[in-house]
Amino acid sequence: SKRTAVFVSMVIFSSGMLIIRCMTIMILGLVAKSWVVAYVSLDLGLYLLIKVCRGDFWYWLPLDGIAGFFASLMSRFLTKIVTDFTSIIQFRHPQEVGGAYWSFSTVLTMVSLPCAIMIYKGNGGKHYVAEETARA
Repeated sequence: SKRTAVFVSMVIFSSGMLIIRCMTIMILGLVAKSWVVAYVSLDLGLYLLIKVCRGDFWYWLPLDGIAGFFASLMSRFLTKIVTDFTSIIQFRHPQEVGGAYWSFSTVLTMVSLPCAIMIYKGNGGKHYVAEETARA
């Protein structure tokens, strides 16, 4: 049926995004841990900056002050991480990630793997990994 086809395609899409994101982090980790930290931090930082600039940082929970700030920060952080690794379509909702940023993040994830491969090759590829492993 059509529902099954949609469900299967959503699962395949989410699985593909998970594989791409994990491979990107793994390849950057082979080069240096600092590349992984930079990749994840810049991606998360850009998302939080956009949320703040759009006035959409505060989450819908009825909390004020420092509790509201940390609840919003944790909620945005966890939503972004889950969305990055799974691309769950329901997070396109405006009160979550938002449609435009969800689409941007999907494209960014797809582009990140070839970029990570180029960074890996630019740093010597297998020879670089072998030298670092021998030092450890």
